[in-house]
Amino acid sequence: MVTLSIAEKDNTIATQLQHFLHNQGKSFCNDTLSNNHDYILITPAPHKKCDVVLVHNSSIAPCYADYMTILNADDTSALYNNKSLVVTYGFNSLATVTASSVILGPEQCNFLCCVQRAFVSLKGTFIEPQEIPITLSTQNIDIGTAMACVVLGLVLSIPTTKLNDFFKDIKYNTK
Repeated sequence: MVTLSIAEKDNTIATQLQHFLHNQGKSFCNDTLSNNHDYILITPAPHKKCDVVLVHNSSIAPCYADYMTILNADDTSALYNNKSLVVTYGFNSLATVTASSVILGPEQCNFLCCVQRAFVSLKGTFIEPQEIPITLSTQNIDIGTAMACVVLGLVLSIPTTKLNDFFKDIKYNTK
């Protein structure tokens, strides 16, 4: 059982994660500690603890991470917990995971999600520097949110060949 929390305003990442996990046959629940589920999504709150915390928007108080904190490197006010491993994502050139070769089309967006520095997933998998091609079809998700989903997928040891499954049937947003 993995507990995780996602600090974001619109629940896009949490919704995509739940959709993806359901399609992969994984069980999940919200805010209920139970050994009957593979994943438990915890509502962000500073007094709660979980295995992985993703801070996409720092205006929402995140939980405390026991293992890993995933931070939006483009949110300059993002807070982090020094006691957990930190992985960053964003367009900031110093982020652990960045985007490059972005091609915005009328019906899809293609880009490379670039792992700049190695890190270890929750299951102990060594994630080496690499470029992961991502395709977003249509227009409802921005590239920053897509990068957050990719990093969360890597942290949860989802094979890189399945990461595009996060984005099936959703649209990208050119904001």
